[in-house]
Amino acid sequence: MENIKPPKFDSPFLSEKDFYIAVDIIERHIYDKEVLGHEPPWVSPGGNYDGCWWSLDEALALSGYRFIDAGLSRRCFLSLMKTQRPDGRVLLWGNDFIPHIEITDRMSVVSSLPKYFNVGYDLCAETDDDAFMKRVYISLDKSLEWWFRERQDKETGLISAIFEETFVPYLGGFFEYAPPDTNAEIIFACEYVADIAERLGDKRRAEYWRAKQSSLEKAVNAYLWDEKDGFYYPYLLKERKLKKVKLSSAFSLFSVADENMRYALRMHLTNHSEFNWDTIPVTTIAKDDLEFIAAEGDIYTGNSFWSGNVWTLTNETILRALIKAGEYALALDLALKTVKVFAGNYAETINPFTGKRQGVKDYVWTAAQVIKIAMKDIPELTSRTSY
Repeated sequence: MENIKPPKFDSPFLSEKDFYIAVDIIERHIYDKEVLGHEPPWVSPGGNYDGCWWSLDEALALSGYRFIDAGLSRRCFLSLMKTQRPDGRVLLWGNDFIPHIEITDRMSVVSSLPKYFNVGYDLCAETDDDAFMKRVYISLDKSLEWWFRERQDKETGLISAIFEETFVPYLGGFFEYAPPDTNAEIIFACEYVADIAERLGDKRRAEYWRAKQSSLEKAVNAYLWDEKDGFYYPYLLKERKLKKVKLSSAFSLFSVADENMRYALRMHLTNHSEFNWDTIPVTTIAKDDLEFIAAEGDIYTGNSFWSGNVWTLTNETILRALIKAGEYALALDLALKTVKVFAGNYAETINPFTGKRQGVKDYVWTAAQVIKIAMKDIPELTSRTSY
C-alpha cells in the first residue's frame, strides 16, 4: 500500500536518505487484506514475520508512521481495535496463543507489553475528531480494566506479566513475576486514559484512573526498589523477593522515583561499564550482570536477544520516562545516540560492541521509532535544553 503523495521530510537530525528508507520499510508492510481476524489496513513487523500481525509491533509502527500519514495511522488503529476481545484483552498476536512453552489451560489468555495505550493516546492528542477519540477511549478503558483485573497481584498491588507482556519475556506461569517495564507501561496508561477521559468531560473516570496510577506508583516503590543498590528490580511474587538482575527497563520508572532515587538511577544509566552509555546505549541487561549476553544472528532466538543487545523499544521507553521526569539533557543525549546508531540501519536489534545489526534487517518498529524520535522528541528536547 502506498501513499498518494510523498511524505513530508522535516528533520535536521535524520538524513533525507535515511528518512525515506525508514518510510519505505513501513509502507512496504502495510497490507490491505484481512489476516487472522485483523481487517485492513494493518501493519506487519516486516521480514520473516510477514503473514501475521502483532499488536505491539503495529502499535510501535503507528507511533512513528503517524508523522507520515496520520489518517492512515488512525484507520490502522481502528482496525487493530476490532481485534480486541470483549473482556478488554488486546491480543499478543494474530494466532493468539503462547508458542514454544506449555503453561496452563489459559495459554490463550495472554496480551503483550501494553504499548497499545501509547499510540492510542498520541492519536487522540493529535486530532479534533471527537467520534474517533470516544471510540479509542472506550477501547483503552476496557483494556486497562483487563490489566488490573487479570494481572494485578492482590497482596502487593503490582502488575504481573507473562511471556511477551514484558521484555526479557517471562516464560514461567501466571502471577509469578512483576517486572519494571510492564508496571511502568500501566502507570503511563493510567495517566493517558485519565487525560482522555478529562478531555471528553468524564471527570469521575479520570479521577478513578489517577487514583489507580498513584496506588501502583506506591506499590512499585515499595516492592521493586532496592535502596542499597539504588535500582528497580523485578519482583518474584511467589517467593516475595526481588530478582537481582539489572534490566534497563528499571529506567522506565524514572518518573516514579524521588530525587534521591533518580540520582542513583542516573549513575547506573550513564555508567559505561553497566549500560554502554558512551558508545551504543542502552544494553537491555547491564554488561556486568551475570545474565548479560550480546546475541548475534539473523534469526530471533527469544530471550538471548533481550539479554544485552540494544533495541529502539527499550531506548524509546527510557526516553519517554526521562522526559516525564524532567531529565531533558539526559533524554536528549539518549535520543541523539539512538538515532545515530539506528538511522539507515533499521535492524531488529544491534550488537552493543560491534554495532552490527542482528535479527530482521528491515524491521518496521525500528524504522518507525527512529522517525518518531527524530521528528518529535529531539526537536522538543532541543528547545527545552537551549535556554
